[in-house]
Amino acid sequence: MKALENYVYKTYPASQEAFVHEKEPTHILTQLRINQNMNLAIEDEIDKNSDSQEFESTNQELWIIRDDPEHNRWEFICMTLYKLQITSKKLKEVERNHYFPYENLWKIFGVDRQQCSDNDIKMFLTMLLDTMVLEMPTMNTKHNKNEDSETEEEVHIMLRNIGIICHERHIVDVDGSKVPLTISLIGNQERYFGIKAVVYNRLKKKEDGIFLRVDTEEWKYAQEIIDTFPPVRKKDPMKYFYELPKLLDTKGFEFIYNNLKFSEDKIPFITNELGAITNIDSYSKRYLKSVLEQAE
Repeated sequence: MKALENYVYKTYPASQEAFVHEKEPTHILTQLRINQNMNLAIEDEIDKNSDSQEFESTNQELWIIRDDPEHNRWEFICMTLYKLQITSKKLKEVERNHYFPYENLWKIFGVDRQQCSDNDIKMFLTMLLDTMVLEMPTMNTKHNKNEDSETEEEVHIMLRNIGIICHERHIVDVDGSKVPLTISLIGNQERYFGIKAVVYNRLKKKEDGIFLRVDTEEWKYAQEIIDTFPPVRKKDPMKYFYELPKLLDTKGFEFIYNNLKFSEDKIPFITNELGAITNIDSYSKRYLKSVLEQAE
């Protein structure tokens, strides 16, 4: 890692500020990605005689998240530390931006930014960053050297979909009013992000909720069990290769529903593993299975 960092410093001096982002208050996170065997038209700039030649078959991307309070949003930046053949005659590094409004945080994770600590914000932004890729839809092959075109290839940041794996709905009584409550396990095709429970707040005219982070891998069935599944289940691994969706459908959603509490301003809270009241926390497999067994 140190050799790679030194290479970035030497080759891209302007990127040094990203590695010392704690000095810049708008910097929240920085991530260095190493993509191997990229089938793209790129120019490898690593000096074959340098200490960094171990990275000659890889391509690095520097991802940065900045806070932009003036526009109520976060900015995601991707800088390629390699050159892309953008046109038939042009090789250059690429920098792309993606803006994520503050208000979209509760739309995906069920909690408002004002309810989050700095660590909560970093956790949610890290989850979002993990869903982002630099998409190059028109750059599947190298340019024909005989072409004479100044049209640039399309390169942009894509946010892969975060969807609902399973859910349950209830109608709850909040201060004499019947309002909908939805509890959902959310994730994508690679991981779970967590469990959110959102209820409509009549005072704020929007949903408020709680978020419980879960560890995807600790819920995965053993491979010998997965091998026995019928082909139809193998088409939806996030629903069937892990124990959590089944547990939530049978008893877990009901447990979360029964343990929700509401503050004076009608914001939902829940008891965490240590018995504290919270709206953003995590549930381990050990804890959730133990409380559900006790409830039987």
